[in-house]
Amino acid sequence: MKKMALILCFAMLLGLFGCTGGDAPATTTGTVPATTAQTGLATPDAFSVGYAREDVTPTEEGMILDGWGDSNRRSEGVKDPICVTCVSLSDTEGNTALFYTLDFCSVQKSYTNTVRKAVSKETGVPVENIYLVATHNHSAPTCNAGSCSVAVQKAAIKTAKEALETRSAATIEVSIAETKGLNFVRHYLTNKGTYIGDNYGIHTGVTAIAHETEADNDLQVIKFDREEGKDVVIVNFQAHPHLGAYRKMISSDIIGACRMEFEKKESDCHFAYFQGAAGNLNPSSYISSENFTNDYMAHGKELARYAISAMNNNAVTVEPGPVKVITETFTATVRKPSAEYASAAAAFMAEWNQSENREKAMAASGGIVHSNLAVGNMNTRNKMGDSKDFEICALSIGD
Repeated sequence: MKKMALILCFAMLLGLFGCTGGDAPATTTGTVPATTAQTGLATPDAFSVGYAREDVTPTEEGMILDGWGDSNRRSEGVKDPICVTCVSLSDTEGNTALFYTLDFCSVQKSYTNTVRKAVSKETGVPVENIYLVATHNHSAPTCNAGSCSVAVQKAAIKTAKEALETRSAATIEVSIAETKGLNFVRHYLTNKGTYIGDNYGIHTGVTAIAHETEADNDLQVIKFDREEGKDVVIVNFQAHPHLGAYRKMISSDIIGACRMEFEKKESDCHFAYFQGAAGNLNPSSYISSENFTNDYMAHGKELARYAISAMNNNAVTVEPGPVKVITETFTATVRKPSAEYASAAAAFMAEWNQSENREKAMAASGGIVHSNLAVGNMNTRNKMGDSKDFEICALSIGD
């Protein structure tokens, strides 16, 4: 088979959380390839892959769990571990990339820049060849808050060194599984002929009867078959990890469940899960008959089953090649909130300030606003104007 480019793309939305809408992106301002050979790193004789993972589960109770801007949802214990996972890729031309997946809801650009610089200083890998993405897990604290901030940076340095030290020559296999009932676009047709999105069930007098938009239900698997050590398997899927969120327990949710099941069944493999574009994709549906389960452990195990089946039954070998990290920035125009939204936000905050109850506040706004974070973003957009910068990073292997 001819050389094939493998590209893992992760959008890092700069300062945009809870965005209610936006126009098409503006013209790209530039593409900056980062393939400069590093100093201080041995160049392998073959395409090589390394792996490391570190547990960074916070021990304090009462930490605010990220997502929805709900400050009442504080941790009451630990259900399963929160991890930092690092994969290193090196080619025979002296190019090395480090990329991380974090079991947190999001990572701020300013924080990732701090971590990238610290890792670069310790390893010699250029800053532009290092990037971090979050799994969008709603059952974890903010990664740059409190003890998590220090723990994640230390873990990033430690796992980088280990991933570089454990590099081994590898071949590449790719496979895809078409899942069923594990993700849904939250854009529905109702029995009234109207359309609704996801305001967490606050839709008075209407019932979702069909999907207006179908989900991308492909689960992708990349397996690095290494000559030494365990193989490294990357799984990519598109769904919000928030099935365990309301339990007020720290957890890595469906992704952690998938990881544990996968490594239990495939004990000769390391596992890394990179979230897809999950902004409007839920693991459960408003149409109850469609739901596989609302239990995050069962959901994660089912994801692992699909991944293992794809890896073992329909994998295609791909020839490796040069490693390149490409960063592309562009400017998008974000809508300012409408008068209706501003009015609903005011009603939301009046109820929130009085009761600090998310459900009551949503009901007061008619379901248009679902968190105080969304109101904060509305105010930010009013102050900052319409233009926002976005950055997308891609890691390619081959030509």
